[in-house]
Amino acid sequence: MLPFVVAFIAIVNLLPYALFVSAISHALRGLPITTADWLGCAAVATITIVRVILFVAIGYRIDNAIFLHPLMIGLGIYIYLRSAWRTGVRRQVAWRGRTYDAADTRFGSER
Repeated sequence: MLPFVVAFIAIVNLLPYALFVSAISHALRGLPITTADWLGCAAVATITIVRVILFVAIGYRIDNAIFLHPLMIGLGIYIYLRSAWRTGVRRQVAWRGRTYDAADTRFGSER
């Protein structure tokens, strides 16, 4: 399940930015922009508009909303994978400076 979740997050959140860069590259080289590139541009515009509205409402910096989405998604994927590694593979849970065996926790026990 983990690879599918990570792939879905990457496709939905990072692929539009790759297509946006592809569209810019095609435009700079005088090549026609493909339909996928246009869809990527539309997705990036939608993501950016939603993030700007959200960041204004919360009071965060607007430049972070505009420029840092791919970095934030990459960091989120890293946190997700690290958590899955620690609890699923290493079977450890760290809490307040202590490390516990995941099997001894409430979520680690078989019910």
